[in-house]
Amino acid sequence: MKATGIVRRIDDLGRVVIPKTVLKALKLKEGDPMEIFLEEDGGMVLRKYNTSVDVLDSMKEALALMDVDGPYYDDLSKLIWRMEAGE
Repeated sequence: MKATGIVRRIDDLGRVVIPKTVLKALKLKEGDPMEIFLEEDGGMVLRKYNTSVDVLDSMKEALALMDVDGPYYDDLSKLIWRMEAGE
């Protein structure tokens, strides 16, 4: 993890302000959904929520379970390839 040297305090409502320089560097904007992950060592990770990644991962899992000669295997693998290519 990269240290930024920026320290922020939690306000009385439990909020933390993310500095604009960090938002800009991560290409985040107001209204973007964020995921919160808790690490076993007591750390916390914020990540921009991306539904297309979740869908793509689910599609890859489904493809791995399918029979290669099945009726939809080729169609699903082509769709996954197109999504990864950004089409």
